[in-house]
Amino acid sequence: MAQRPSAGFTLIELLVVISIIAILAGLLIPAIGIARTSARNTQCLSNLRQVGIAVLAYQADEGGDEVFPDTLSGLFASYGESPKVLICPEDPSRGVDKDSGRNQLGEWDNYEHLLNRESSPISIFWEMSDDLIGNSPPNNSTAVTPTNLSDFSGAVVKPSGWVQNIDFKNALLSVLDANGHTTWEKYKMVQKRYGNGVAPAPGAPFPGDFFPILRCFHHYEWTGDYSEDTKKKVNAMSWNGSVYTCQKKWENQVNSDIEFRDP
Repeated sequence: MAQRPSAGFTLIELLVVISIIAILAGLLIPAIGIARTSARNTQCLSNLRQVGIAVLAYQADEGGDEVFPDTLSGLFASYGESPKVLICPEDPSRGVDKDSGRNQLGEWDNYEHLLNRESSPISIFWEMSDDLIGNSPPNNSTAVTPTNLSDFSGAVVKPSGWVQNIDFKNALLSVLDANGHTTWEKYKMVQKRYGNGVAPAPGAPFPGDFFPILRCFHHYEWTGDYSEDTKKKVNAMSWNGSVYTCQKKWENQVNSDIEFRDP
């Protein structure tokens, strides 16, 4: 009696199937990674939007759109809400590492002292804090070295200068203490109101929808190169509570006459 041929795969057929699966995996895995990154970015923006709603509620309770909480953890504690929205899904430290999610250039990028003021882990930088503008030591202690803003010249501007508009300059001087220091909140209020005092409309305010007061730096692998200043890789919440993506040096994005000086 003749035997029927085996119904199993031949070695060649098996290798062909394995090759096809490998090709499909190579195509799908990057797509899955992109989808996951997009989902985390969307979640971050959703978190910022929820923070914006909480800030607007705080302002309604306190009676003014120029009143801001000192810290975000304190804000959410006062409303009995979970601070989970203060953690970016891209933050590997879950809000614990104060150096995570930003480049290490010093100057305006040393925000870790703002994070140290929060009573719970946080990934995002609240720029309306009543903390002094300044830099913390690299050991992440709570000490702050305040920045003297008496002769502030952080940007080169065409055709005038950051503080050469007299209204902006006088307003900035009015919020400095005897040592030339001021808080983030006071400085940002002046900056918003006078638009850094530059052309094309010196003294005109920055638009509220494009004036960030809360930012997340976790969506880009910063190398420290100054060319990164104009990359739109920072998630932000605006003065008006809207969320969007902006450059690290966002002022230039709003007003191209503002140019930042390289070190």
